[in-house]
Amino acid sequence: MINISSAFTYAVKQGYLVENPCKSFKRFKIPGKQPLFFNELQFDLLMNTIEEQDIKDLVVFTVQTGLRQMEFITLEWRQINFKDRILILDNRNNLTKPKKIRTVPLSIKAMQILNNRKVK
Repeated sequence: MINISSAFTYAVKQGYLVENPCKSFKRFKIPGKQPLFFNELQFDLLMNTIEEQDIKDLVVFTVQTGLRQMEFITLEWRQINFKDRILILDNRNNLTKPKKIRTVPLSIKAMQILNNRKVK
């Protein structure tokens, strides 16, 4: 539709047409794809197939925080505020998708995983 309208606009500018016949048409939007999520049963099945506790913690932490892959990979301890229970993605090591600093609240479960792994 956009290409056809653009061609008619060009034809109008060149004097071949008086008016763009696509001018009265409204553009339609293609609905976005629904993101895929695990339901609780699927997530439980996944967790039951993972044997190593380290991998289980990784999966649970990323699900609890909603971090993107690169955000998780480049995460550093200094980005975690244990007192306020937030994680600060500050774009120092990796730009966040919207390129803005963002804070992520940490659930009790995510805090437990971090506390178990915290270097003392």
